[in-house]
Amino acid sequence: MAKLPKLKSDLAINKEIKEKLRDQAGIKHWAYDSVGGLVAHTVATELARTHMETRDTFKSIQLPYAEGSDLDAIAAEWTGNYVQRTLATTASVGESEKSLYFYTSVGSFGEANNGQDILVPRGTVISTTNNPNSTNAIVYKTTKDYTLPKDLNIYYCSARATTIGSSMNCGKNTLKYFSGVSYAKEGLNYLRCANRFPVLNGSDLESDEDLRYRITLLYSTLAQNNLNSVRMTALTVPGIQQIRVIDGYYGIGSAGVVAVGIDNESSPALVAALQRKLMSMQSVGLRLIALPAVRVHFDFSLRCLVNKNLSPTDERRVRSAINRAIFTKMKDLEYSGAINFSHIGMHVVDSVPEINALIGTFADYFESIHYRKSIDQQMLGDADRRQIITNVFSLERDEFIALGNVDITFETDVGI
Repeated sequence: MAKLPKLKSDLAINKEIKEKLRDQAGIKHWAYDSVGGLVAHTVATELARTHMETRDTFKSIQLPYAEGSDLDAIAAEWTGNYVQRTLATTASVGESEKSLYFYTSVGSFGEANNGQDILVPRGTVISTTNNPNSTNAIVYKTTKDYTLPKDLNIYYCSARATTIGSSMNCGKNTLKYFSGVSYAKEGLNYLRCANRFPVLNGSDLESDEDLRYRITLLYSTLAQNNLNSVRMTALTVPGIQQIRVIDGYYGIGSAGVVAVGIDNESSPALVAALQRKLMSMQSVGLRLIALPAVRVHFDFSLRCLVNKNLSPTDERRVRSAINRAIFTKMKDLEYSGAINFSHIGMHVVDSVPEINALIGTFADYFESIHYRKSIDQQMLGDADRRQIITNVFSLERDEFIALGNVDITFETDVGI
C-alpha cells in the first residue's frame, strides 16, 4: 500500500524553529508579542499548513486514499475510462415487462364504469401505502395516459419512481394503492392495481469504496481473470447487489450468472439488463447466460406443546413469533448453503417462551417439511411440491430460501 508523508505538529515545528533561532541567532525571548515569538509562530503555522496540503495532494493521487472527484480522475487515468463511477438511477417499470397492472374485481373495466372505458391519466400516483405522503411510502407515477378498455379486466402500464435512488425499489405485490383515477363505481373499489415482479433497477450514486473495489478488480481482469471481469461488469447494472457465477451451467464453455438484487430478489427486467451487459463479453468458447435467482419455499407442519391455553390474541402472537424464528434461523443458515432443520427446531423452542416442546418425528421437531421452487416470482404448482426426507437440505448456488406455509397446531401440556 502506498505511504503518506508523516506530519509534524504545529508545536513540534514551533519548538524546532525556536531551537534554531536560539542556537544560531541567540534569540531567547519568546513572549507572544516578541519578534522571536511572532516569527516562530508564523513560520510554524505556515509550514504545518504547507505540509498538510502536500499530504492531501499525495492522498488525492493514491487509490487507497483518494475520494470523490480525485478517485474519479484515478479511474479515468488508470483504466482509460473503462471503469467509471455508476450514476444514481430512478426505479421504473415498463409495460412490456408485464409487471405493473390495473385490474378489476368484477367482470370487466366496463362493469366498473357503467359500460365505458376507464381513463388513467399520466402522472397517476401509485404507491405502497394508502397515504403516499407518509415517510415510508414508495411512490411511482404513470409515464403516460392509459385507456383501460371496457371489455378487458387487466391492463399493463409503465411507471417511474418520484425519487431517484435505491430507496424506491420495492417487492412484488406492494404497489397496491393509487389515486387520481375517476370511474363510476369508485366508491366500491372495483379498480385495483398490483405489480407481479419486484422493481429493482433504482440505484444510488456509486460510493467511493465500491468504485475503488472495481478499479482494483481491473488488474486481475487484464490478467485474464474471467470471473472478476464478469463480476465487475455485472456490478454496473442498476439494482444488482451481488452475482453468483456457475461454471458449466449449460455445458462446457458456458457459465450461468445469477442476478441478485436487494433481499436476494431478482426480476425479468434485472436479468435482461444483465444479459445485455454480458453480450459484450461473449467470445468463442465462452457463453455467458444471465439467470434469475431461484426461490426455494419451505412449508412446515408442526405441533406445539404450550404451557397454557392460548387466547385468540395470544395464539396470533405466538404464530407470528414461530414464523419469525423459523425465518430468522433459515436466513442464518442460508449463507452456508445447508439448511439444518434440527437447528431450526431448537431455535423455535428457545425463542418462543410459550412453547414447551415441538412434537414431531421429522428432525425430532416437525411433523413434515415440504419444498417447492419459484423463478421470477412465479410459484410452481402443488405437483412440484416435494417432501423433504433428510435432516439437511443443500441449496444450489442459484437458490435462496423463502418461507412458505407454516401449519401450526397447538396442544396444551396438561402436566403443567
